[in-house]
Amino acid sequence: MVATNRVIFGALNIVAHPHPKGIYPKLLEVASKYTVNFRGVEFATISKPRIVEDGIYVGVIYVWTEVNKDEPAIDKLKLEEIDFDDSGVKIPDNIGLNLKTFYYALREKDHLLVVETKNELKKTFSVKTAHKFFENIFTRSMETLDIKEVYATIIPAEGTLKSIFNMYSLYKVVIDLKRPNPDDHNAAQRRVLRNLESQNAARQTIALVAASRQEGLDLNEDNKLIASVAEYSGNVVGEGRGIEGEKLKISTNKIPKLVEEVLEDEIGVRARIVNVCKRWLL
Repeated sequence: MVATNRVIFGALNIVAHPHPKGIYPKLLEVASKYTVNFRGVEFATISKPRIVEDGIYVGVIYVWTEVNKDEPAIDKLKLEEIDFDDSGVKIPDNIGLNLKTFYYALREKDHLLVVETKNELKKTFSVKTAHKFFENIFTRSMETLDIKEVYATIIPAEGTLKSIFNMYSLYKVVIDLKRPNPDDHNAAQRRVLRNLESQNAARQTIALVAASRQEGLDLNEDNKLIASVAEYSGNVVGEGRGIEGEKLKISTNKIPKLVEEVLEDEIGVRARIVNVCKRWLL
């Protein structure tokens, strides 16, 4: 195979409640015991995280195809259906096919999970797919760790939330706020968390629709603050029109931040994801 000279990384914000010291590496370790059928005949699991630097852990995502031996096969020359048992193909139960691998890296201090979304062989594992996969295996790990809640949020590209606020005519906003970690925010943002906790709420959804589409919404500072927290702990969707009258719909979880690395030297992908993880800005 001819390798490309570029790899791409995206990231997720992982939040667990409660979150005692060491919970995020432990969450990944327990999650490594599970295999997920995340799309069609594709399955995935992860290796246990290994600490490589203080507070930085690295592991591998393994993606493969399972063959359903109960389904018929096809003779491609004759275009005839045949029983799998009659095909002459012998695949042991412990063998998966078409393996693809991608690195992941955890920055423990702020539970940032960086994921390789395009590897050096041009194979892809999108941020959206990573989000679905990790939420699945984390949910399966909750009982073992006595966690009441765990979720992941796609880290959006810089300026995504501002693009919603700055629409020429913003006529609808939906803010889906999930309970964030208390140590991730400034004093104003921590008030948002306390408001949820005081009501024993894990989630808050705010939907605002303009009285007049021509005039649009004029969001107050309270709702902008809630949206700024939901950007990394939930999702914010804005609908409106641009200055030329074009329809716009922007969702923070559909415009991921991506970091591209060019492989021009001897530094391997594993070392690169560690460097990307260390310098990633939230």
